Amino acid sequence: MIAVAVRKEDQNEALFDPWSIVHFAFGLAFGLVGLPFVGAMGVAIAYDVLEHAFEKSEFGQRFFNTSGPESGWNIGGDLLLFAGGWMLGDRYNATGSATNPLSAQTCSPARSRVGVSPRRNPERPKRKPVAWLSP
Repeated sequence: MIAVAVRKEDQNEALFDPWSIVHFAFGLAFGLVGLPFVGAMGVAIAYDVLEHAFEKSEFGQRFFNTSGPESGWNIGGDLLLFAGGWMLGDRYNATGSATNPLSAQTCSPARSRVGVSPRRNPERPKRKPVAWLSP
């Protein structure tokens, strides 16, 4: 077993290859948006199972530009990095909540309620309706 693929021909045999970075990034994204771990891992596992089956075909090998399906070690490495990315995103979210500038807590009281517009200046004259919009 090769730990890290440094040549294209080792891509699906090594524990980690350039595509492992993509798995980590997707794990990070899923963790940052707050997807539950079990659901996120379910998506990752389903993708790897489908990719493995697809790469068994000649069309799949041409599509992914590989010589065959990923090894079990490679799938395991990809899932490990996906889980690590998810944990990092989840841990980042746990450090505290950011203040959303558009949330009701940070807007003025008049704008925080749906359907309430800011107060109008009573001295300002009302606009005349546009002629072509009038009945």
